[in-house]
This record gives sequence, structure tokens and C-alpha cells, in this order.
Amino acid sequence: MKDGFEYFISIAENRIEEKIDRSLFISTASYIENEEMAKNVIFKVSQEFKDATHNCWAYKIGNLQFYSDAGEPANSAGRPIMDAIRSSDVENVAVIVSRYFGGKKLGIRGLIDAYNHMAKKVLESAVKKRFLIGKIVEIKCAYKDFDRIRYFIQKHGYIISPPDFKEFVAIKAFVPENLSVNFDHKDVGEWIIEEGRLIEL
Repeated sequence: MKDGFEYFISIAENRIEEKIDRSLFISTASYIENEEMAKNVIFKVSQEFKDATHNCWAYKIGNLQFYSDAGEPANSAGRPIMDAIRSSDVENVAVIVSRYFGGKKLGIRGLIDAYNHMAKKVLESAVKKRFLIGKIVEIKCAYKDFDRIRYFIQKHGYIISPPDFKEFVAIKAFVPENLSVNFDHKDVGEWIIEEGRLIEL
């Protein structure tokens, strides 16, 4: 990772399942960028397991935190899931734990432990990914200026896609948000990009 970037660790989508006292628990975790994406993930998983007895969930994006017990007793499902997210080393995640009742009541303590366990397990077993926080700048330069700009990008950032060589050279670069860019460019705005998707110039 180049100097100057802020970053956080999140996950690749992951799913596990486990039987606990005859109830089947299916835990799904996913990276999310915003509330709309979180709600879409929760809806999609809830529809996939719409025959489950409960689809309980929690999501966290920075300081934004929401959770739902989805019909389980108050604070016996959503909050334990959120506690697992808070105690993990990942950010920007949604966790949905679907439960199929197996005929044996778990009690409040049993539910808390089961939902927390399933959320922790799905997060711990997920592939971790680093996401960089920066800004995208669009640069259009003459061929004579390309080497200077290429050196700047190689030192400080990455490119989003290969340069376009036509009448001018068009480059879309990803650089630290507070980096001064001392040549003609257009700021596209703040972006969060998975490090593995970035290209060295």
C-alpha cells in the first residue's frame, strides 16, 4: 500500500451453518458500502431463507449501527450479532443469522450465545480484504507530460484502468484524499476501493 492512504479491513462474502440444540443456524456476512447496500443484502438473504423461523441481522458502517431481533425476544439476537461485529477487526459489514427452529427452546441466554457465536464464526472465517479511502482524479495530458505524471502516480497512487492514448493521454488515477495534485485534473470525489482491484502504473 502506498503512503498517505487511510484504510480499513473488511471481508469477502461468507456463509457458514451449524446446528445448535436442534436449531439450524445459517450465518451470512457481507461487505457493505452504505445503508442502501446493507438493506439490499438483508432483504436478499431474508428472501433466500424466507421459510426460516427468524432472519436476525446487524450492520455497521463506521459509527452507523443498526440491528434487529426479527421476532426473537428483545436483545437476544440482533444485539449479540452487533456485539460480535464490534469486537471483530472488520468494518462495513452486515451479518444475517437465519434460524430454523428445531423443536427445542434455547432460552434467552441460549439465544444470545448462539447468535453471538454464529456471527463471530462467520466473521472470523471470512477472507479479509483491505479497502483504501482516497479520491479519483481524471487527468488529460499531452504526450510530452506523460512521464512526469506517470512518475507522480507511481509514487503516490494507482490507476483505475489502463491509460487511453489518443490525441491526448487520459488517465483515471486513485490517490490519497489529502494529496495535492499540482497539474490540470478533475476531482471526481472520494471513493473507497478494494486494494486488490487497483492497478500499478
